[in-house]
Amino acid sequence: SHRALMQIENDEQGSTITTLSSTSASLQQLQQIDSELTNVSELVEGATIQLQEAAGELRNYLDRLEVDPQRLDEIEQRLADIHQIARKHHIKPNELPALLEKMITQRQEQGDTQEQIETLRKQLVDDEASYHQAAEQLTQSRRDAAQILGRAVTQNIHQLGMGEGIFEVRLNVQAQPTAHGMEQIEFLIQTNAGQTMQPLNKIASGGELSRISLAIQVINADQKQRPTMIFDEVDVGVGGSTAEMVGKQLQKVGANCQVICITHQPQVAAHARHHFRISKRSDGVQTRTEVSPLDPQQRITEIARMSGGVEVTPQTLSHAKEMLNRMQS
Repeated sequence: SHRALMQIENDEQGSTITTLSSTSASLQQLQQIDSELTNVSELVEGATIQLQEAAGELRNYLDRLEVDPQRLDEIEQRLADIHQIARKHHIKPNELPALLEKMITQRQEQGDTQEQIETLRKQLVDDEASYHQAAEQLTQSRRDAAQILGRAVTQNIHQLGMGEGIFEVRLNVQAQPTAHGMEQIEFLIQTNAGQTMQPLNKIASGGELSRISLAIQVINADQKQRPTMIFDEVDVGVGGSTAEMVGKQLQKVGANCQVICITHQPQVAAHARHHFRISKRSDGVQTRTEVSPLDPQQRITEIARMSGGVEVTPQTLSHAKEMLNRMQS
């Protein structure tokens, strides 16, 4: 505005009013000589008057306007900040309002997310407290059950030919919570007197594992957890009355589920309700394994052969028949 006023009415030569005034004076002199310039002279004179009125209005405007240098600096700094922010976000200055609305929406969404996180944190604290409470109850139950199971299995394996065996259930505490509680269950065994307790899966032989497994299943026979159980030569290394005890234990487990047992002991086989003979045949090129179900008479013959060797005699047949009748009753 100041610049415009200076250009209009500057007292120095070159201002718009000075130029028009000079032009108007010249035309007034010329119209006296040539009347055709009268209209032009009047137009220029009118323009001069209007320009003077405009200058007066502009001067009045400037007089009313309070110029605040500090406010001007603030506005200029504000404009500089707006351009800087626009460059930072790689957009034009007039696109900043839309960006602001977008950021406000994102901030609100983040606020909702934070609330959800806080809610989940509180829920986690409550869940952890519930977990530890349940885990402590489970630990106590496991301690009690471990002692009972350890004593029961130890007594049972003594009857199955492991007279010096000691079975133990150990609870190994875990550093972090797990889906199965705060401890890992480990089975330990001492197979001979004077030895230290060691992990069952590291030192027990196949036969010992089968007998320990049988003992555990006998103790839990009434739970009916599995429809079928298979024991492979659970009677290895035992004979006589111990083998007969193994047969009785298998028969007890078989009252609640199907038990399949591979055995070479007649005292074990005689406890079974059904018998199958497994044999191998070779034609010189291939060897085949045959499984044949046995009828009642064939059962007697096979028990006799297991008792007395290859030759079956009337005595071994009678003994086999008596064994089957006694152990099946």
